[in-house]
Amino acid sequence: MGFCRWILIAGFLFAFSVANAAEGCAIGSQLYTLETTPAIGVSIAADLKVYQQPGNSCYNGVASTAKACFVCTGGGVVTVVVGATPLLYVVTCGNRYFLDLGYLATRGTYYSSYALNCDLDDYTLPLAAVACTMGLLAIRKRKFA
Repeated sequence: MGFCRWILIAGFLFAFSVANAAEGCAIGSQLYTLETTPAIGVSIAADLKVYQQPGNSCYNGVASTAKACFVCTGGGVVTVVVGATPLLYVVTCGNRYFLDLGYLATRGTYYSSYALNCDLDDYTLPLAAVACTMGLLAIRKRKFA
């Protein structure tokens, strides 16, 4: 019974982390949620966020103008930031080798709070596998009890 309890706790924690609201940068229908770091390790600006990897495309939230957001679509880190206000930022991204100015980051729409709104059909196979595993464990436990 202890093993099933841990599986249920892990499932609830996963569901809570998926449903929990967070922040991200939307470009088109894609929401980027993994924040990238500056090349020199210094915080860039309080009203600027830069992301690098795509997250989910099934999100629901309200856009915010509190911060500017950019996406390093080709990966890498932030190399140069020029500007002082959310309207005037120019951000370049690149790799971590010396004097790499890289490419211009793509400006997106900042979401200070969003929630994933994905169809459960995408999770049918994993949910069925968990249900089968728990059923087999219950049958096995009753057989040997």
